Amino acid sequence: MSSSEQVYFQDFPKDIARLVIEYLADLNRHDAASCALVSKEVKAWVEPILYSSIKISRGSDLYRIHRLVTNPNSSKPPNFFANHVKKLAFMRSMSKMDQVIEILKACPGICTLTFWHIETRESSYLTLQKELHNLARSSPSGVPFSNLRQLSLKCPIFPRGQRHFVHPIFRNLTHLEAFEGFWLDGGGWSWKTGLRNLKHLTHLRVPAPLVDPGHSLQERLEKILKLCPSSLQVFIVWIAHPSRGGGVPANELEAFKTGDIDSRVVLAHTEDNTFGEDSTGYALFYPYEDRVRDWSGVELDGLWRRAEELIERRRSRLQAE
Repeated sequence: MSSSEQVYFQDFPKDIARLVIEYLADLNRHDAASCALVSKEVKAWVEPILYSSIKISRGSDLYRIHRLVTNPNSSKPPNFFANHVKKLAFMRSMSKMDQVIEILKACPGICTLTFWHIETRESSYLTLQKELHNLARSSPSGVPFSNLRQLSLKCPIFPRGQRHFVHPIFRNLTHLEAFEGFWLDGGGWSWKTGLRNLKHLTHLRVPAPLVDPGHSLQERLEKILKLCPSSLQVFIVWIAHPSRGGGVPANELEAFKTGDIDSRVVLAHTEDNTFGEDSTGYALFYPYEDRVRDWSGVELDGLWRRAEELIERRRSRLQAE
């Protein structure tokens, strides 16, 4: 074949063509949507990639996804969403709890679940708790989503008096991000109930308390770390808007600088250069936009891995001193 000859996509063997299409679709969702328009066959190749990660940011998203997963006349194969949806993110306040639950039921194979905003009424939390427990009882594994390993909570999802880690949804987690009222004795959440029994948990991220006149951050960290399972390897303290009073007092940073704090602890902050240039050994800049991308299904060089690398560097440095 001369260098001037044109090669058309249809000239490739079908298996090679499929690999190329799937690779392009995996790199860019916009390209995946474009590829789906090529033909019915190509659409069948890329749709599992398109729907592997679902982000629901608006009421219109909720309506659209709910209609897709509950449509009895869907052109998609049976159990399509159950088999292919791996990441599911509720990013904004949702007023239709019944639709949220229907979507959850349709996606039992999820590995990553983000609950940032749903209805905040206690009745909604009771409904969600009941349905999650029903899913657990009907599952052979005894958990509502047997493949679920990463969970991000910006709302409690359970009613007061039931906010603890005994719920089956936590059982197989390796990564947990818990925000808004999740500190000890805050928001009605009990860290003491069940956290130590999460034997698979390796990564935990929590917010720094804004005000705690009775105890230093280090004291509170030590207290909560004693409640964590021995499997825990990374403990990230998220500091949002440190310039607005959410930071760590300067006199408390010394323990981080000297390494006297537990070596698993890493600070993450939303404002660049919060602690100065000498903070690279214990703190990571992590703007809100990156967090949204991480938890909404976009693959990034995520904070978890960056924290692991920082911890390893810090341990090596301390061993060398």
